[in-house]
Amino acid sequence: MIKLGKTSKARLATCHPRIRYWIKEAIKTSPLDFGVVCGYRSKDEQTSAYANGKSNAPYGASPHNFMWGDKPCSLAVDVMPYADGDYLWHDDIAIKQLYDHLMLTADRMGLRLIWGGDFDKLIDKPHWEIMI
Repeated sequence: MIKLGKTSKARLATCHPRIRYWIKEAIKTSPLDFGVVCGYRSKDEQTSAYANGKSNAPYGASPHNFMWGDKPCSLAVDVMPYADGDYLWHDDIAIKQLYDHLMLTADRMGLRLIWGGDFDKLIDKPHWEIMI
């Protein structure tokens, strides 16, 4: 059975409880391994992602920057297929498999999501947002 690694678990822990539950359920039945690339982003991390063209939003405008009281609680998570110790950034077949599996899992759970692969400006295939 595929399991999330230590780093993925730590990143996932910074996300909204619905995202955490969805990803934990998805990994149990996933046809391929995947990892959590990003959950909550600090001001410096978001500013860098935006400046480098890896995000559509400046700090405070990204769902990766959501706070629940005084705690990080990202409304977005970035996930990618994973094999042989690395993310499969350019493997469109694996990315499509993961997309299908994550969508099926979300549908079964009744979650409404936005996928970054559907963005108009910057296509962001690892990105998933929960609509609460």
